[in-house]
Amino acid sequence: MIILLAFTALLIASNAAYFSIIGLAAMFSASYWPVVFMGISLEAGKLVATSYVYRAWSEISIAMRTYLMAAIALLMLITSLGIFGFLSHGYGASLTELHKVQLIHESKQVELNRVLKRIDQVHSVISSIPVTYITKRMELQAQQQPLLDSLARQETNLRNDIVELNKQILEVQTHIGPILYIADMFNLDQQEAVKYFIFAIVLVFDPLAVILVLATNCALSHRHSGSKKVIKNDGRAQNSKDYTDKPASIPKTLAATAKLQKPSINLMESTLSAIKASKGSHKERVVPLDLSNTVIDPNENIVFAGAKMPKAVLNALSEQDQALVLGVVRGMSLSVLAGRLSMKESEVKQRCEFIAQRLFATGYTVNVKSIFV
Repeated sequence: MIILLAFTALLIASNAAYFSIIGLAAMFSASYWPVVFMGISLEAGKLVATSYVYRAWSEISIAMRTYLMAAIALLMLITSLGIFGFLSHGYGASLTELHKVQLIHESKQVELNRVLKRIDQVHSVISSIPVTYITKRMELQAQQQPLLDSLARQETNLRNDIVELNKQILEVQTHIGPILYIADMFNLDQQEAVKYFIFAIVLVFDPLAVILVLATNCALSHRHSGSKKVIKNDGRAQNSKDYTDKPASIPKTLAATAKLQKPSINLMESTLSAIKASKGSHKERVVPLDLSNTVIDPNENIVFAGAKMPKAVLNALSEQDQALVLGVVRGMSLSVLAGRLSMKESEVKQRCEFIAQRLFATGYTVNVKSIFV
């Protein structure tokens, strides 16, 4: 999503900058290239200033913050005016071409009317001679025939030119046809329709590019803060009381009474089933074990990491470690046990190895590789 936001923001911003710079350069055509270079630098500065104000909002002074915001707003206005000029110039070029073709068409039509009128005059002169003067009429017809032929050729050429001009007018009107349709739909003048349409494009062009730049920075900030939070939470988990690197010894009193207590398999299963997946430290996610009402069985032992020991030894472990040991003894896989305890598989494996080291420190013979087979 961040890549999509950044790509879209740069795409819209680059297009807005291009149209704006071309429009401004057309307004100041005498200094075309200086205006182009100035526009490029201002557009780049606008995007950089937008990102900087967002990221350093609380670190910069009020005066600097106010100036940068005012500069960004003014640059957005300049860009919008440049886009307006570019679009207006494009529409004006199409409209100028249409007017040019229409003027030529009108002149050709006037010339055609003049030729047709001249032809009518010649035929009127010939027709004015009475029929009884047939010889004189034929002589006048013969005299005026070259003129009539020339006028006929002019008429044909003019009509062909008018047909071609009508085609050009249709082509130009096709380019501005949507504007004419919008003007007719809203009962507006053509110029007003063009003005409102360009305003609509300008209002969402460069402002959208700036907003997407802010959205990209916002997404990057959230991702960065989320990564720092994860690292911070992992650090707390590793430094909690449940994860001490100092091996703890089993009290002698517990060793003496170890054979008198036995947590049942049902208790172990209910304890693992009651563990809730929630956020926070592992200690908050573990339901405490209640071993106060256990059945006395001096011969009940468990095997963990190759070490055979009384179940009562679990009392020397934390609540989370008890859940881990009971799950391993039950034969749960690494993935299932990690899902039950809402831990990562690497965390479960690391913690089980640590428990085996504690047992080894108290005199048990352990085999770490046998924990998860």
